Amino acid sequence: MRRRSPDETVRHKYFLRLHYREAVRGLSVTQRRAGARAMSRRVAGLSEFRSARVLGIFLSLPWEIDSKPLIAAARREGKTVAVPVVFPDQRGLRFAVLRKGQARLKKNVYGILEPAQPEWVDAIDLLIVPGAAFTGQGDRLGAGAGYYDRFLERHSRLPSVGVGFDEQMAVRLPRGPHDQRVGMVATPSRLYRH
Repeated sequence: MRRRSPDETVRHKYFLRLHYREAVRGLSVTQRRAGARAMSRRVAGLSEFRSARVLGIFLSLPWEIDSKPLIAAARREGKTVAVPVVFPDQRGLRFAVLRKGQARLKKNVYGILEPAQPEWVDAIDLLIVPGAAFTGQGDRLGAGAGYYDRFLERHSRLPSVGVGFDEQMAVRLPRGPHDQRVGMVATPSRLYRH
């Protein structure tokens, strides 16, 4: 099989993102809500979730699986929920506490909500990772900016689980030299551990 050039890989990823976002948009509101609850139950059943004190959880965008049920499950268990805050100049990511009922959220440069006055956490015990698509081997197609890839590379021992709908699972995804795998992938119907 012919290897793709870096430009071809970027274009391929771009079109795959569009494809998988459309697949999510094609789900009904009922399907999306039920899927988010089922995924949340699956993740909450993991030993890594039960033993974690601090969870890194994303605040979802419209084309991602809703993270609210998982945030609620973490809070019911008395866990600290930390959400990502981006630093575009450094292309970095840090996590800040998301307090219950916190009204002081602002949109970052990507339109994602994050705490306006961050209260940083020193470490997280389990990272919940969004994605446009995943494979059963933990490959992930992200949004394209590489924030999670860089974070996962720096925290290679951190347990991580990618979450999405069953419709976001792929047999194979293009991988660049900086693309990082997640340790597990959870969908409404299945857990993939590799």
